[in-house]
Amino acid sequence: MKKASVLASLLNGTLAAMFALGGVLLIIGHPATVNLFDRAGSPREFAGLIGFLSVQAAVLLAIPSARLAGLATAGTLSSAAVATAVIDCDYVASLPPLALLAAVAVDFWVTPSTIASKAT
Repeated sequence: MKKASVLASLLNGTLAAMFALGGVLLIIGHPATVNLFDRAGSPREFAGLIGFLSVQAAVLLAIPSARLAGLATAGTLSSAAVATAVIDCDYVASLPPLALLAAVAVDFWVTPSTIASKAT
């Protein structure tokens, strides 16, 4: 197995686990995650929707043939989280989703090369 393939697999597994955990916490309505939506002025039901989309991103990341769709979903969710924190002028709160967005970008950069190497 090539280094890029190992890196992509490790990064993908880590991202899938993070999005799955975050999604489940949002779906069950954990107070720490729901408070983030309260501070942003979003309805509590919105947390469940974002939680469902996060779990969907995790599932797509775990399926090799759907990895790019999972990265697109994860990138969109992370970008929206960063934008929401910046709009609310909560710059410290924008750092975790920004780090997650950077990890998604690195995974996206590595993933096409691993897909191309498996096709040959």
